[in-house]
Amino acid sequence: MQQQTSLGTRFDVNNDEHLARAAISLKRGVPVRDRRYHLVTFKQCFVGRQAVDFLINSGLSKSRKHAVTLASAIMSKFEFFEHVTQDHGFKDGYKFYHFLSGNDLFAEKVRSLNRKSHGKFWGG
Repeated sequence: MQQQTSLGTRFDVNNDEHLARAAISLKRGVPVRDRRYHLVTFKQCFVGRQAVDFLINSGLSKSRKHAVTLASAIMSKFEFFEHVTQDHGFKDGYKFYHFLSGNDLFAEKVRSLNRKSHGKFWGG
């Protein structure tokens, strides 16, 4: 599924490079903090609805539906983040997610993309 972004580039949720760039942007841009729900504190997490807002406001997505598709692809393909209790896939709502540290699958994908682009992936 391709989409024109505000940056004028084509965005494809089936393209690993586009997903990796979106994942990096998401991690840099979505508000992450400790959150409380039913007397339980969840450390360093973000809200699904805020992630969708970020993806739209950053130009990576033009609709909430596409943003959910994008975040779901990042979540499942790269195992980049997960629901804090692993009870849900990605949802546009008041659900908490945290980024996974030491993510070897994502790190290897980024290294591979960087090699293929002769070191231009991070800078481009």
